[in-house]
Amino acid sequence: MRFLLVLFIPLVSSLVTPRPEVVVFGLGDLRVDDHLGLQAAVESSGKKPIVPVCWLTDESIRNLPGATAHTSDTIHLLRSSIKDLQQSLRELSLDLVIVTDAADGFFELAKDSCVHVCDLGPADNAMGYGALHELQKMDLDLVPWKPCLRNE
Repeated sequence: MRFLLVLFIPLVSSLVTPRPEVVVFGLGDLRVDDHLGLQAAVESSGKKPIVPVCWLTDESIRNLPGATAHTSDTIHLLRSSIKDLQQSLRELSLDLVIVTDAADGFFELAKDSCVHVCDLGPADNAMGYGALHELQKMDLDLVPWKPCLRNE
């Protein structure tokens, strides 16, 4: 009986899939080149998978500055940016997951993972278009990072 138990424990532990490093791309950070969250996930992932997520919920789109005044321009810009993001991630052998509703399985994916998310700063976070604004309402292990886009 002990012999079977000793053999069984390593088998079970090898079947457990490590939780992924989740990297959130939200409005305001749809790029790969200087994405510190993606860089941190790659450096800390080890054998864990990396899951890039594009956060496009109704709330984030509704709160995007200029979205209501320039709807067709905004849609064209978003579509183009997301296509570029998908291509850049494919070159890294990563597939982009697009989240349009926070209730559609995102919490289940991210609940035991590190979630790398951009902190756009106080003014932009108050506008509510960045992913951090919505993710802070969930019980997740958030790893916020600040972009180097402007002086604050």
